[in-house]
Amino acid sequence: MKTKRIALHDIVIDDEVLVRTKIDEEHLEDLFEALKQSKELPPVVVFDDDGTLILVDGYHRYEAAKKCNLNKIEAVVHEGSKRQAILFACGANSGHGLRRTNEDKCCAVTKLLTDGEWSKWSDGKIAKRCAVSQVFVSNVRKDLTHNGYEFSDVRTGLNNKTYKTSPKKTDKKNSSNDDHPNKDHTNDNDIDDSQEDDHDGEDISEAKKQPLHTDKEISEVGASIFNLNKKMIKLNKMIQKKKKWSKIRKAKVRTIKEAIDQDLITISNFLRKIID
Repeated sequence: MKTKRIALHDIVIDDEVLVRTKIDEEHLEDLFEALKQSKELPPVVVFDDDGTLILVDGYHRYEAAKKCNLNKIEAVVHEGSKRQAILFACGANSGHGLRRTNEDKCCAVTKLLTDGEWSKWSDGKIAKRCAVSQVFVSNVRKDLTHNGYEFSDVRTGLNNKTYKTSPKKTDKKNSSNDDHPNKDHTNDNDIDDSQEDDHDGEDISEAKKQPLHTDKEISEVGASIFNLNKKMIKLNKMIQKKKKWSKIRKAKVRTIKEAIDQDLITISNFLRKIID
């Protein structure tokens, strides 16, 4: 780890790493004014992933430096992969800088919970990494579960020992409404999976013999639906700002589009298997 001045145009803003969900214009303006008065700001933090400098901390300072037309910025440089950069970013700004919003915290926790490896960590271990409470992580995990995301019942705790989570208790009075593993327990009555059609004349006993989707497929499509919703909300916020479509904003939209395309492919393939 070392501190040095690096060119702003060499810094990469990666949505997969970025935890800040939006720019705080007031804070950005304060930093901009400070730079105009030649005041020193704390260095930003980047990860050097084989020559690619990924910003993990200091998004507002980076934007303020650009606004001030600076060519270089002071940065703490870590050697590490993109995944290491994500882990670092998830806990950044917990004790310094602009206070994180609940959206920022949720973004950080969601990055870990929708990852194949990190989702197997206990709520306590994820909470420590993201610098939030264990209850906060548990609530985000519940939200993901309600959106169709399935988690392994084997977790790794803070002591790196694995354990099996206890199965959820079901209410027998409502068991008839919970037969479908992917039933969305919301007030949306557009689709009611508890009232199936006549199976087009197919014997129900035979239908039950058909292979179900694997846990991995169900988890992947659940995560895609969840992520698609987040990306659409983010895109809508960008559109509503009605700002000039600069190169930076266009690049962000391009990244969002690529993520949306990938999620749609996953969802489409899953639905095609159902239909076919």
